Amino acid sequence: MLLRLMPGSGANYNMTDGFLLLREDIRNPTLRARGAAWGAYLATALGRRLTNQPAHAERMGWQMASIWQGALIWWAFKRDTDPDAAIEAVLADWCRSIGVI
Repeated sequence: MLLRLMPGSGANYNMTDGFLLLREDIRNPTLRARGAAWGAYLATALGRRLTNQPAHAERMGWQMASIWQGALIWWAFKRDTDPDAAIEAVLADWCRSIGVI
């Protein structure tokens, strides 16, 4: 699911523009609130897929969303491999470390 939310084949170009848009979104209170709501929705959806324990689902969902975004940012700096492969490897490694896969 997270890989489908990535910019695709234009990732090299889109990442730079995306960071500029993100900067503006964070400055605008209305857009920042929409971003926070989207993050909560995403974390809930991810958490439901990671565990059937409601007490842990939200925390794990936020962790996975944070790892996904962090991996995307670090890939943008390194650009040493295909972005989909890099992000998928990081997410799979995290899932193994928490015993999901």
